[in-house]
Amino acid sequence: MKDDVKMEGYTRDQALAAVGKGWAPLVNKIFDQMPPGHRVVQVKEKLSKLRVYARCDFDALLADLEEKSATICEDCGQPGKLRNITGWMRTLCDADAERALAKRKAQGIDWPNAGAPR
Repeated sequence: MKDDVKMEGYTRDQALAAVGKGWAPLVNKIFDQMPPGHRVVQVKEKLSKLRVYARCDFDALLADLEEKSATICEDCGQPGKLRNITGWMRTLCDADAERALAKRKAQGIDWPNAGAPR
């Protein structure tokens, strides 16, 4: 599938599957506003923000959505903050941060000050 994505770009469904459900409205906005004939070549979380690479000329929209993603829980879409989840930086709301920490602790992974907003 990776070779297909490189050649054809991401479909909306592939882009949505690449990030948490909380960022779905941001991804949908990109596809809704993308000019015809352009394509999204990569979608991912990087440094706790949504990162989208596209072959098009709407960089201002992509930059705006990247900044917005830093304030939206990537899991549920509620307001979120950058958090250290046992060494893994994620943008999460309070409830999802607690769930993520509990999951990591259940796996035997603990970290000083984990879950605190940065």
